[in-house]
Amino acid sequence: MKQIDNKKRSIKKAGGFSLFETVVYVSILAILSISVVNTILITAKATPSLKVIQNINYSGGLIMDRLTREIRTAYDIDLVNSTFNVNPGRLTLETTQSDETLTIIEFYITDGVLKMKEAGIEQGALVSQDVIIKNLTFRKLNTNNSKAIKIELEIESKLGQLPQGKQQLVSFYNTVVLRGSY
Repeated sequence: MKQIDNKKRSIKKAGGFSLFETVVYVSILAILSISVVNTILITAKATPSLKVIQNINYSGGLIMDRLTREIRTAYDIDLVNSTFNVNPGRLTLETTQSDETLTIIEFYITDGVLKMKEAGIEQGALVSQDVIIKNLTFRKLNTNNSKAIKIELEIESKLGQLPQGKQQLVSFYNTVVLRGSY
């Protein structure tokens, strides 16, 4: 009889999971699966917005870098051909090339695209066609010893809409002193 009882005990121990254990494991697996799927969906929704913001910031950085570099290397501003304190502004700079020849550089907006002319030759757009320049204002600052340009730039992306409450228009500001003026 003892042998039969031992066999019954060993059969009970060798069995599978109880119904309760199975329900607990399935519940934990379901919660983890829902969490993973939810995270994937949130990431998928956020990706287009991040691309829009990245595109605006990249374009704004490129424009500000180019404007800053050209203004710093200029020795004077062509006041006759420049337009200050209005949107869209126009900036015409007098610079010299490495061989000391005089060169005129112009920055202006056409159909929401910032363009550049160097020595009267169109250089094309300074940014991709995925952004629109909503505001480009140049302000001339003079002190006793130097000249400076304050740049106000606002960019909007054409790629897509940002979610409600997110800013679609991004502003950039910079003030640059002309190298040849001090």
